[in-house]
Amino acid sequence: MVACEIDEATTAIEMVSAGLGVGFGPAWYLRSPLAASRAPFSPVRLAAPSAERVLRLFWREGAYVSEAARRFRDHLTASLMAT
Repeated sequence: MVACEIDEATTAIEMVSAGLGVGFGPAWYLRSPLAASRAPFSPVRLAAPSAERVLRLFWREGAYVSEAARRFRDHLTASLMAT
């Protein structure tokens, strides 16, 4: 059972360091200065890692959007909707 999901590397390192479970993330998490300053970790290398992440494009409705930002948003929207 997953009790908590977090997206922030610092929080994951702090929680595991405090003994609040296990963490799952990229190898660079453990190469960070924060991880190096905490209790030793026991990393396990995955034989065939595969991961997927869902990203969202968002903006404040009704707020000013610069021409560059609008063009970038429109380009992304058109490109992603085509796939």
